[in-house]
Amino acid sequence: MLPIGVSFGALPIWVFVFALPIWVPVYILPICVSAYILPIWVSVYMLPVWVPVYTLPIWVSAYMLPVWVPVYTLPIWAHGFATNHIMMTMRRDFQYENANMWFQNLDKLIKYVNAQQTNGSDVNMFYSTPSCYLYALNKVGREWASKTDDFFPLGDTPHGFWTGYFTSRPSLKRYKRHANNILQVARQLNALSQINLRSSIFDLSEAMGVVQHHDAISGTEKQHVADDYAQRLSEGIDTVADVINNAYDKLLPNESKVTMAAPQFLCQYSNISECLPIEGQDRFTLTLWNPTTHPVTHHARVPVTKEYWIRDPMGSIIPAEYIPIPDTTKNIPGRKSSAQNQYIFTILLPALGFSTYYFEVKNGEIIEKKHVTTTRNEACTLENEFLRVEFDDQGNLHQIINLEKRIAVPFTAQGFYWLYTSFPGSSSLPEFQASGAYVFRPLTSKTQPVSTTRTIICTKTETVQSAMIVFNEWASQEVSLFQGAPTVEVEWTVGPIPIDDDVGKEIVVRYDTDIESASKYYTDANGRQVLERIRDYRPTWNYSVVENVSGNYYPINSRIWIKDGTRQLTILTVSSLFRIVNMERIKRQLDDIVDVNNNNKKQKTFATTNQFNFENLANEIIYDIFEYLDVYDIYYGFYHLNKRFKNLNIYSNLHCQVDISTTSKSNFESYYEDIIKPNKNRIKIFRLSNPFTIDLIFSPPRIICDFIQLENLILDNINSRYLNNIFKHLIYLPKLHSLTVSTIDNIPNPSSIFIQIFQLTKLKYCKIKYNEDGSPINFDECKQSSIEHLIIDSPFRYELFNKLLTCLPKLRHLSINYLTGSNYSEIDFYPILLKDLKSVSFGIYSIHFEEFKKLTENFFNSIESLRISTHNNSSYSHAKQWEELISSSMPNLHSFDLQNHYAGAMQKFLYSCLGGKFGSKFWTEKQWFFKNQDGDHKSSDNGLFFSINPYRRKDHTFHWHSDHYNAFRSRRIIFKSVKHLYVCGKQVINNFVSYFPNVTELTIKDYARTYCGSMLTALNEMIPLKQLNKLTIDCNDFPINKLVNLLSLTPNLRTLKWNFQSVDHPQVKLIQQSETFRSVSRTNKIQNLEIAHCCTLYEIYFLVDLFPQLECLKTGINRKEFVIIARHFLSKMPHLFYLCITDLSKTYSQKLNILIKAENLLDDYFIKFVDRDLYLWW
Repeated sequence: MLPIGVSFGALPIWVFVFALPIWVPVYILPICVSAYILPIWVSVYMLPVWVPVYTLPIWVSAYMLPVWVPVYTLPIWAHGFATNHIMMTMRRDFQYENANMWFQNLDKLIKYVNAQQTNGSDVNMFYSTPSCYLYALNKVGREWASKTDDFFPLGDTPHGFWTGYFTSRPSLKRYKRHANNILQVARQLNALSQINLRSSIFDLSEAMGVVQHHDAISGTEKQHVADDYAQRLSEGIDTVADVINNAYDKLLPNESKVTMAAPQFLCQYSNISECLPIEGQDRFTLTLWNPTTHPVTHHARVPVTKEYWIRDPMGSIIPAEYIPIPDTTKNIPGRKSSAQNQYIFTILLPALGFSTYYFEVKNGEIIEKKHVTTTRNEACTLENEFLRVEFDDQGNLHQIINLEKRIAVPFTAQGFYWLYTSFPGSSSLPEFQASGAYVFRPLTSKTQPVSTTRTIICTKTETVQSAMIVFNEWASQEVSLFQGAPTVEVEWTVGPIPIDDDVGKEIVVRYDTDIESASKYYTDANGRQVLERIRDYRPTWNYSVVENVSGNYYPINSRIWIKDGTRQLTILTVSSLFRIVNMERIKRQLDDIVDVNNNNKKQKTFATTNQFNFENLANEIIYDIFEYLDVYDIYYGFYHLNKRFKNLNIYSNLHCQVDISTTSKSNFESYYEDIIKPNKNRIKIFRLSNPFTIDLIFSPPRIICDFIQLENLILDNINSRYLNNIFKHLIYLPKLHSLTVSTIDNIPNPSSIFIQIFQLTKLKYCKIKYNEDGSPINFDECKQSSIEHLIIDSPFRYELFNKLLTCLPKLRHLSINYLTGSNYSEIDFYPILLKDLKSVSFGIYSIHFEEFKKLTENFFNSIESLRISTHNNSSYSHAKQWEELISSSMPNLHSFDLQNHYAGAMQKFLYSCLGGKFGSKFWTEKQWFFKNQDGDHKSSDNGLFFSINPYRRKDHTFHWHSDHYNAFRSRRIIFKSVKHLYVCGKQVINNFVSYFPNVTELTIKDYARTYCGSMLTALNEMIPLKQLNKLTIDCNDFPINKLVNLLSLTPNLRTLKWNFQSVDHPQVKLIQQSETFRSVSRTNKIQNLEIAHCCTLYEIYFLVDLFPQLECLKTGINRKEFVIIARHFLSKMPHLFYLCITDLSKTYSQKLNILIKAENLLDDYFIKFVDRDLYLWW
């Protein structure tokens, strides 16, 4: 597609070159002629390829037309457009066979047209794109008309309605769908079985790409081209048959389990009840693959020459109907099978899986014949628990009754098949338009029955009841009603249609009912939305009825219905979902003149599974109870009170939650003996959060193996060398479905973590955080996991995505906080169907948008929520590419959270230019709004482009500017679901609209300056600070005095993480003398403190005075003052029992040990040294 631009004076006119017609009235185009509005002065459709291209434009040398023709006619042409942006279409069939010459000519056209601006021309011509053209139209600010209908049926002349291609070459169309099913199954089997035969799939994949040509899809290609399409597909199918067979060798059960499994092959003629390889065999297997993401109930038909026992995958004999194959099928030209009978039985296929059935010949056994009733040329009724279908003795459908709702739909003169005579025109003029591959035009509007007499044969069995209606030797129809099915299946066979009389014939299926539909009916639009149709009417233009038959035919991809006030008749066309390696009889279409909009071959219902709104993941609900029912608090409150409460603690049948993340060594030992060991069989949640308790729990005797009720295990800050020993015992925990692992040291081989986690068969939730040294992760040894919610809080490489997701077929939520890459443009992922994957969250580093697009197209088609955070990557800032990706690959997306962090003048400029494009109709309709915020000052080149949408989520990022300036919020918005709030932005403005009533954790990313009031006042208006129990200051410019003031407003804080810069001694002294400091020191309840700073001695004195209740402390210190500071910690902090001093050498553990013993500071303690961090627990 080529766009070109033109301007009048200061106003640009965009001339876009597309392969799309622009329907402009002819009277305003005096010198332009083209079927696609291709101007004569730029047409090279008839231009010989040998015409030389010199310095003069080709238009001058070829046509002797001066360049002023386009210059002076474009203003006239512009009257056909709503704005001064003109789109020129410069393409049509066969136009670019010499593309090089085309583009050289276009270059010259642009050059010489624009050169006329020196002579006063207002025309400015340039290359462009469809998105730029639409952007230009959008910038005009004009209100555009909305069109909700479509252009079907399309007619380019009064008698030329393009409704004929709906059914042109139906057999080849079926073959294309059949081949595509085989291709998708081959891809799935190759992925799931991990046989790595992608190269064997290429031939069929390439052939499928070729047949996506518009003439192939529509059936309007010439015969020799159609033959070539069929040959390519056939050769491709032959190649992937090896892939399917190899996959089954790996996936099928062992021969010892059931009867021997036969080699696999494809029965591609099952639609005519032919499968030659199984004829005469004493035993064979039937394997049916379901490529859909939900279970499917299917009625299999297997043509046979003998009688067999049929066993299911478990080896049990299943009931099956053994009935004759209809004569109409056996007489189909080209059928070579000698099979006279068929087995019909019902099977249930698992989602994205297969079932294998085993056929073993009956050798002289006494066979109990099932009751089969057959009538011929008699009135009959088909009936199950849902429907009753009545026929008269002439094969006419009398009525269908819905037994549940007691509603009947009678039919009048319902003979099904009707015949139109094709118009035998020459197509030389519109009135002589013939009926053909493109156009459906009957000679008259009167139909004739395909036969005056019919034969009806009704067969009834326990599984299925059917009526076979034979019209003549080339047309028949089978109506089937299966037990337990709420639908009627209609399977038709037509062809070869006799044309010995040289008269074309159009065969349609017509249903005549008494439903008063007021000429209205409803059809799907490309299988998605449904549009109302009215006979002989178009909603957006005056329609003159010329062809009252073909002008009312529409393409039906999935459904059509008519209805009145109480009843509705719906006809469903069958989707080609699973007809690959089974032996289902498909569509009997051996000719190309059967109207597809009445192709009601089979109406099938598929079994679906119910998705529960609540999922049994410990982290979803149990953590809310965790705060109130922790057994540690109960133990210290009641265990030593009296014997009754002591026995209640020990002998209770209730499940308990154990958190020993913050307890002293002495308390842990008593707690371990009194509570953990006696109650190990009723612990439901267990949390270990320091490297010392891990030793005690997982060292001999390992009581973890006795935690038979354990559902949720949380291991924080553990040494990776314990992991192998830990996972070795977790496989024995029968109910463990939630696991959180966080290491404190570098892991030399992260692969081992995934291998051992994925072998935990009950696991549903997993969160992994590890430090790695860059070693690649190998998933080849990983088993398929049951994990549904996975969080990787560590660097993860882009190229490993395929292998990771192959191991996670049940994944529902995926979060990777550090998805990294460099240049993976050569990586091609194979698609994996993850029907349950609904939520994805990524922190992206060094990955271009095009690479992310690959992930989306291959894995994320079903997601509903997407959260993306990028860093200095402007490739994610193009609104149009996001629109296209979301529309094509994520149609169910309803939550979209985008954060792009950037730095540098160029990045700032790009975001200022591109950010505004996120305000188009696409984004506003979805209520997705964005804002661009620069850094600290106007001169800063740092900034953030972010979403300002409210989501129902437990964590939320708040930006001061976005809240104030959000024009889409006119009243206060309450975020009840948010528990953890991140606050960003450098400048605070009052009058907030957002309120977070249930926040218990606050992270401040920036110290915000204010125009008026204070940041603390603003925070207090936005959240109830008194209920906070955890605070993180993630900026190093947050003043100490402001922190003290903030602590005065948060009396219930238990945990503080603080990143601060050094302060001078006088300033610290001044703060310590304030009344606020003294009040906070007396009242604060902070027990856990983590400092991201190398503290000096006077800063340590300040911290010890400010937080006298500290129990756990992690900080860096001045090494020169190590001994003094360590002594102060151990002697002046009476509640402290856990200490971590960061960034030290191993010699300091010896120094600390010597100090403790020399000065008798502690009696019972443990010391560990892990990755330059010193740990002390006492």
